[in-house]
Amino acid sequence: MRGVLLVLAVVFAAVSFRADAAPPKVSPKPPQTLEEWRDAATARLNAKKRGVRNPAIKPGKYLVVLRLAVLKDGRVVGVRMLQSSTNAEIDSAALRLVADVSPLPPLPPRNGFQPEASLVGLPITYHIEAPKPASKRKARTAQAAKPEAAAAE
Repeated sequence: MRGVLLVLAVVFAAVSFRADAAPPKVSPKPPQTLEEWRDAATARLNAKKRGVRNPAIKPGKYLVVLRLAVLKDGRVVGVRMLQSSTNAEIDSAALRLVADVSPLPPLPPRNGFQPEASLVGLPITYHIEAPKPASKRKARTAQAAKPEAAAAE
C-alpha cells in the first residue's frame, strides 16, 4: 500500500510541476486607444519587415507614411501612400509589407462605439546600412585564383 501511495505522490508531483513550469498562454489585451493600436500595428509590421537589399540604394533612414483603410476586425482593405521615401523599391516594400501582415490588431472603440472601418496614417521606417566590405580572406582567395586562370590559358 505504501508503494502505491508513493507512486501516486510522485505522479501528482510531476503533474503539478509541469503545470507550474508552463503557465497558460494569455492572449494580449486588445488596444483600447488609437495610440495603442498604432503601437501594436507598428510592432507587428516591424516584426515582419524584411530588409531591402539593393547596393544601389544609398545608406540612410527612409520613411514611408501610408494611409490604411482598416475594418474593425483589423483587416486592411485599402492602402494609399501619403509620403514616399523617395525610393520606389522601398515604397514597394512598405506596400507589400502591409499586404503580407494583414490583418492588424482589431480597431479600438472610439467615443463609445465600434466603427466599421477607419482611415489611419501609419509610418514605416527602413534603415539601409552601407554594404559590408568583402573580407580580406575572400579578396586574397580571389586574387590567388586569377593567376591560375591566366596560366591555364
